[in-house]
Amino acid sequence: MGKLTNKETRIISIALASWGLILTGSGYAMEVMTKPKPIIKNDLEIVHKRVAEVKSNEIKLKDIELEINKTLSVDVKDYLENVDEIDAETLKELKLDTSMIKTTEPGTYTYTVTYKKNCGDRRLSTKSTKRKQRTGQKMTKLQLQMSLWRFLLSSGR
Repeated sequence: MGKLTNKETRIISIALASWGLILTGSGYAMEVMTKPKPIIKNDLEIVHKRVAEVKSNEIKLKDIELEINKTLSVDVKDYLENVDEIDAETLKELKLDTSMIKTTEPGTYTYTVTYKKNCGDRRLSTKSTKRKQRTGQKMTKLQLQMSLWRFLLSSGR
């Protein structure tokens, strides 16, 4: 072999330089890839705690007492013990049946609240109102006689 020309020397030096760059770059890439990545911790600070309002939707009916000839409520909310604990959508689906209740007669009756296919019954009592008696007032003899005469005249005797 003889002496290399200038052109051949440049080709060989460029080839060796490029191989040097490629091998150095791949070595550096391998080192970066094999390094363990640091674990970054993020701290979370809770400023306000919020508790979700979960409604139970458990329907609890209450016993009701009503005076005779008083109006009977048709709002299902008046018959529930736990209105605040029931979801609004569930309240809309509740159906009240008071058809068995006679508000003109004293007694114990049953009302029914239905949700989908489930029914719940509870008691409703109607009671007569007692008139308050006058106490401490005395009728004079004349007032007694007048009321007796009015009674006799009205009864036709």
